[in-house]
Amino acid sequence: MSTRLRARCLALTISLTYAALVLWVLWPGPAPAQPAVQPVAPPALVLRFGVTDLVGLDEAREEWGAFAQTLEARAGIRLEFVPMARRDDALRGFADRTLDVALTGPAE
Repeated sequence: MSTRLRARCLALTISLTYAALVLWVLWPGPAPAQPAVQPVAPPALVLRFGVTDLVGLDEAREEWGAFAQTLEARAGIRLEFVPMARRDDALRGFADRTLDVALTGPAE
């Protein structure tokens, strides 16, 4: 290899090394890590549910429990049963805002 070609290769090597060193020093580096943001699920909708033709909480759960489980599984709506001692408890529940949904029979 001629002396002239060696000099050019050496100059090119020095230039590339210098450029790599400058880039390494001036490169901004990785961006700072962002904190992981967890998606927040909206709170489940809870409906206070009463049935006027069933007296007592146990009867309502027994009769409407499967419906409540299906509604929660498919729509994400949870039913909270409100006990009914009398038929007019639904009116009081709506007035007091302790009841959201009431199922009434044909007599009411």
